[in-house]
Amino acid sequence: MDKAKAITKINEDFEGAKKHWGKYFDKWAFVHNAIDGLPPHVQELLLKFEDVNAGITLEPWGFEELRQIFHKLSLDDRISWFGHAPDEETMA
Repeated sequence: MDKAKAITKINEDFEGAKKHWGKYFDKWAFVHNAIDGLPPHVQELLLKFEDVNAGITLEPWGFEELRQIFHKLSLDDRISWFGHAPDEETMA
């Protein structure tokens, strides 16, 4: 996603969340798939959002943050997402 599209998308998502759900949250996570970290223009935008929106913490969540949350899930929750792991008979 190019710089202008990224900024537009983040603005729309954040403002929509704040408009419809703002009274229910004090933290907003920007989930991304940037392998090498977020580009500077996105980091700057998130920092500006925090400055303007007192009381709301903004966090970028990439692979590592999602992996940590996934590992905290119960086995039943993991199975509900992915199904049971295949056994030897199924793999054969």
